Amino acid sequence: DDEIDELFKSLLHKVGKYNAEAVTLSYKDANNNNTQPISMLRQAFNIAREAHKNQCRKSGEPYITHPLGVAHIIADMELDLASLLTALLHDTVEDTNVTLGDIEEMFGGEISQCVDGVTKIAKIAFTSYEEQQSE
Repeated sequence: DDEIDELFKSLLHKVGKYNAEAVTLSYKDANNNNTQPISMLRQAFNIAREAHKNQCRKSGEPYITHPLGVAHIIADMELDLASLLTALLHDTVEDTNVTLGDIEEMFGGEISQCVDGVTKIAKIAFTSYEEQQSE
């Protein structure tokens, strides 16, 4: 868990260098009694981490390392908050009980549509092992 937390902290640091607002932009979580705003990136990470908590990659690593890795690539490209949220959430609707409706309720229609689009792309048949592993 410490390694996962460090990966997320390093993501926040990386994003903060080019888009500080993306790190701090928040909303009040309507799903619990939390009156403190929570960062949208933190919320997406928390949702993905919880959704994938019992899943592992073929390598044995916790599955959450994949969406975090994708988010790091997105941050390296200095893409926007919507892209970062999509990276963190992209496998939740395919591999867990999280639905597109849940994503829309929590993050809005734009993020839900992006996650849906990435999920559809992921269903394309891959021609090589390397391509499959990059998904």
